[in-house]
Amino acid sequence: MKENIVRKPVQRVHNVLKAYDNTDPHWASVVDCGLIPSILYLGQLIVGFFGGWPGPIIPKLRDPNESPIPYRLTETELSLVATMTMLGSIPGPYASGWLSNSIGRKPCIIAGGVLSVIGSAILAAAENLAMLYCGRLLLGFAGGIISVMIVVYIGEIASTSIRGILLTGFGITMTVGSILLFSIGPYLSYFRTTSVGLALAIAFTFGAIMLPESPTFYIIKGYGIIPHTIIGEMFTPNVRSNGSTLSLSIAWVFGFTVNTVFGVLIESVGGHLAFWFFSSICACAFIFTIFYIPETKGKSLLEIQELLNK
Repeated sequence: MKENIVRKPVQRVHNVLKAYDNTDPHWASVVDCGLIPSILYLGQLIVGFFGGWPGPIIPKLRDPNESPIPYRLTETELSLVATMTMLGSIPGPYASGWLSNSIGRKPCIIAGGVLSVIGSAILAAAENLAMLYCGRLLLGFAGGIISVMIVVYIGEIASTSIRGILLTGFGITMTVGSILLFSIGPYLSYFRTTSVGLALAIAFTFGAIMLPESPTFYIIKGYGIIPHTIIGEMFTPNVRSNGSTLSLSIAWVFGFTVNTVFGVLIESVGGHLAFWFFSSICACAFIFTIFYIPETKGKSLLEIQELLNK
């Protein structure tokens, strides 16, 4: 019995993903033609580019004629400049893993792009050791976010037939980024080499803004946000502010009440009766919604008011 309770919602999610995977021509076209993978791979190109950045740049930092730093750096300081991205990348996956289930995959990818832009801009404008450390730390943190989110995003949006191929390109693109760096780094100045990475980061960020959100994230979030959306649509303009305030206040009061009495109910009447009690309240809300809440999707505020007045 317990197995069925757990399995049915999971099976429904799998069914939705299977239907989307096989029947959505728009998603299939943009993924198969390479538009979305190209944007995502650009992010991994940046990770590879700045991952290999110390190779051609550290010798320039040792050379007083090429280094943007007005004083000589010790070998220990140069080693930290090289490895600072590794330190910064440690919290990146943890932060993105938590945030991606709260705000979505797309915002996390955009955040990774923005941090890459800031980090590479700091490196390009570096005039002291602190700026080098700061830029490398930010790029490491951004790289941790981008690397995790690209794998998650591709795994969720790619059709079964091409998912493996697209995920394979993840590692290849990172290597291509390093190859690009070593192709231009020895021949360009510190500033110009770093500016190439900055340009790539800017292009990736703008591309990430155009990405659609992963459908899996919408499935995870479910319909819980819909009541909050309806609150802003149901009231007439003259009472919308007060009505929204009252509705949310009542919701918070009930939330406080449920969290306060839940443990007491479990101890006093047992788990079965407690859950039957809360289930009956949900059933009443379900019936009320069917008969009294109009469908607001695709309707103007005026049309919604007309439906409510019938």
